[in-house]
Amino acid sequence: MQGENESYSGITELADAEQGLLNYYSNIVRLIVSGSLGNKGSINKKQILEFGAGTGFLSELIQDKYEVVVDCLEIDATLISILREKGFTTFSELESLQEKYDLVFSSNVLEHIEDDAQVLVDLKKNLKPNGLLVTYVPAFPILFSDLDRAVGHYRRYTRRELKMKLIQAGYEVDKIQYVDSLGFPASLLLRLMGYKSRGNIGGLASLRIYDKLIFPVSRLLDSLGLKHLIGKNLI
Repeated sequence: MQGENESYSGITELADAEQGLLNYYSNIVRLIVSGSLGNKGSINKKQILEFGAGTGFLSELIQDKYEVVVDCLEIDATLISILREKGFTTFSELESLQEKYDLVFSSNVLEHIEDDAQVLVDLKKNLKPNGLLVTYVPAFPILFSDLDRAVGHYRRYTRRELKMKLIQAGYEVDKIQYVDSLGFPASLLLRLMGYKSRGNIGGLASLRIYDKLIFPVSRLLDSLGLKHLIGKNLI
């Protein structure tokens, strides 16, 4: 993420995504929770942290569906205020965390951090023994577009890059896969046509259409095996 005195550049895009992509975000929650359980029992017995929580939208979905408590870490002052108004225990830096966690998750955060490798090392210090990190990031550098620039992305990840950075930070990589297979051609179209140019591609209306009509098909294709080959994101 940016320096502590900087504002997050993508708040407008974040708001559009939260309004327009409920099916998409619900799927992220499903992947986070299913990935965090394994044979370790119920998620409501776990201490959980969202790293780079934004407005807390994902944490709200998890809390409401699974009746758990999620702590949040966020550095943007405006977003911290939103999180605290929603009642989240919120921290502004890793050093201020008061405990270690069974599960730390992040969604579309690492790509905003210039030294992502060091942050992965630091996050590991805040995991309990056998704790789990679940991170969701944009995939395929070829898809890097005006939208990535608008929201302050440093990179989109290759599968190999993400896996190697996790291993070098001291993690054992249990699972890594693509998500949203049809998001790949959609993101390629956005790159070629430009963010919010012809047809307002990437705007709220287009997000709602994608979420309602295209993403359910994309999720089905993921389940049929495309998650091993291609997708807009990696988890």
